[in-house]
Amino acid sequence: MGDRSFYAATLYIASHLFGLIAGLNMLPGNFIQSNQLLNQKPISGLYLLGMIVVASGTMLLLLHWNRKLLIKLWFNSALVLTVYIFFASFMSLMTALGPAIAVFIVRVMSPGYGIRNLADIFSYAGAGALFGTMLGVVPALIFLVFLGIYDIVSVFLTGHMVDLAVKTVENDSFMGIMLPETEEESERAGSIEETGKSSDRDTVVGMVGGGDVIGPMVLSVSLLKILPLASAVMTSIGSMLGLYFLMERKGNEGFLPAIPFVAAGGILGLAVSLLFV
Repeated sequence: MGDRSFYAATLYIASHLFGLIAGLNMLPGNFIQSNQLLNQKPISGLYLLGMIVVASGTMLLLLHWNRKLLIKLWFNSALVLTVYIFFASFMSLMTALGPAIAVFIVRVMSPGYGIRNLADIFSYAGAGALFGTMLGVVPALIFLVFLGIYDIVSVFLTGHMVDLAVKTVENDSFMGIMLPETEEESERAGSIEETGKSSDRDTVVGMVGGGDVIGPMVLSVSLLKILPLASAVMTSIGSMLGLYFLMERKGNEGFLPAIPFVAAGGILGLAVSLLFV
């Protein structure tokens, strides 16, 4: 698992660093900040969680009804929008359209998951920076804690998050870091955690959900309002280490809720930063 864990952790921290850059650019009060969908009250974190629950439920219904075209439209619209938000954080609104469309085309046309994983970094960064700059630190902490609880429930109790992950991979509309099968593994009879296979895609043997990346990033970006950049970076590093620990210890044991681990790592990283920064 070492190489795969390092690969996922590298993409993870890269997305967080891009998200922090975008967050810094959004803080002065650009077009995104003029629309305060969420306020600084603690309950705002629960509002954001509610949006995620509703979105997950809607996606499951669309998958159940086999509305593949509508799912693709929703997925691709969200992808383009979040990538656009990232580039618009340091470009003019019109100029940002160019790289956003370019990233989308590269992602769609890529035959394997390597380039797609790299392209998705911009999407995570845009979403994390957007919500991180809208939430205060306390709402962001509340959001992350309850997101971890929801992750545990949805994986171990209801199982709907596992079902959603499998079906979106099959429908080519999964947002997250894809961990393709290695050549050595492909030679074995069957692969662990296999979730999807197609003629022009790699076999997927593991996934890190987009929420596992974006959730802790929301906290890191929110810290930029009251703490030095170093504290936000250390929080993101803590989340990355939480992911690496999980993959090294439990990576071959099926679907696991990653949010509790990355959230705990992020909060620990924040605590350490307060001692030294």
